[in-house]
Amino acid sequence: MDGRAVGCGAIRPLQDGIAELKRMYARPDTSGVGSAVLAYLEAAAQGMGYTALRLETRLLNRRAMSFYERRGYTCIGNYGKYAGNPKAICLEKRL
Repeated sequence: MDGRAVGCGAIRPLQDGIAELKRMYARPDTSGVGSAVLAYLEAAAQGMGYTALRLETRLLNRRAMSFYERRGYTCIGNYGKYAGNPKAICLEKRL
């Protein structure tokens, strides 16, 4: 798209066997970019020996929640700095 980034994402270690998905974003005017970025990050995490990925998003972000749920992520209790935050929701997928 004219040399502009259309998506991004990262993983970071969270605890033994679990990584956290961070800064996941895809431009809304692109098709399939978010799925491709997520699939890449999941494969990379699995290749590094992680058995699960976790993430946090906001309850108000229904689009993101739906995106992750369609790809096998399920709700878990809020962890770390998100614990006790009523605006946050945490999800996890076993790899």
